[in-house]
Amino acid sequence: MLSPTALTIEEVIEAYECCRKDKRSAETAIEFEADFSRNILKIYNEVRTCTWKPSGHMCFVVKNPKLREVWASQFADRVVHHLVYNRLRPRFEPYWIATTFACIENRGTSAASDWAAKAARKVSHGWSKRAYVLQADIKNFFPRIDRNRLYKLLLEGCKEDWVRHLVDEVVNVDVTKGAHFPGNSSLLKHIPYHKSLWNAEKGKGLPIGNLTSQFGANVFLDILDQEIVRSKVARHYGRYVDDIIVMDSDLDNLRAAYKKIVTVLRDLELQLHPEKTTMRPMKDGFDFCGRFVKPYRSYLRKSTSKRGTQSITDLSENEHPGETVTSYLALARHCNSYSLRKRWAIAASKQGIVFSRNITRARAK
Repeated sequence: MLSPTALTIEEVIEAYECCRKDKRSAETAIEFEADFSRNILKIYNEVRTCTWKPSGHMCFVVKNPKLREVWASQFADRVVHHLVYNRLRPRFEPYWIATTFACIENRGTSAASDWAAKAARKVSHGWSKRAYVLQADIKNFFPRIDRNRLYKLLLEGCKEDWVRHLVDEVVNVDVTKGAHFPGNSSLLKHIPYHKSLWNAEKGKGLPIGNLTSQFGANVFLDILDQEIVRSKVARHYGRYVDDIIVMDSDLDNLRAAYKKIVTVLRDLELQLHPEKTTMRPMKDGFDFCGRFVKPYRSYLRKSTSKRGTQSITDLSENEHPGETVTSYLALARHCNSYSLRKRWAIAASKQGIVFSRNITRARAK
């Protein structure tokens, strides 16, 4: 663990720069920059003196890819979230297993699906031998996280009073108090009861959408990751947030892994979703992090492909059309998807987007 060091104004500015990355044209970022010096100094003084308090959350419902409740903090609060993340990340991340993905630099969905495809080839000896895959999803994960337990885990990396104060304020806050709805609040009634923080048990639940929630999820489930990997109960184990995948050539090993996962999650007061937990032969293929892997080939998940086509067909309201197209191309280029990328290129080129020769990057003219 790192030794405690004092907060600096440069550290606050760095957190701001991380926060405003790719969001500089957002209205909240513009408002913050309008009185930049005062806002930065306010954060610095409140954090340094352990008087900072979150200023309230926004709750809204997104429809894509499915209806779900999302929470967002004020821009200044998100700067503080980055401040916490930047200070704690080096104290936890080096100890995480190599096959946990999400909220880790260079370990996003593409890296996760790349690893899964390689692991499948390895465990099946290039698809020549029988192998099996266990896929599991933690039921109602974010609304069920015990905040006090997470707080105690995070305290292990808190060497400074101001970091402990921020962790307490960020993790233990009840986001439903004083929350407001910038969108259509009537959509909340369509969210399943158990998936809403409005209905969570006292002391449980993290808001989906906050950087600190994503980081906290990895800290919370590192207990599971370490137990499965150290026990060597199965050959290949990976996790992306609450999606778990295990591969082995021996079906009994997967059954043992399943039992161990269930046991560890029970201790964390979590459980697997019975309808989203499957064990099947590797040759049948599997879907992980947006990619469907089959013997000798892989494809984008149908819903991801459809969403990409919808987004690229009409870029007129998109403030960053080149970046949007490039992000979908990045998802697709690792799959057997040249024809799909070509269709996207034809649609986007009619809207002023130009492409690299191999159709892997795009930019506006």
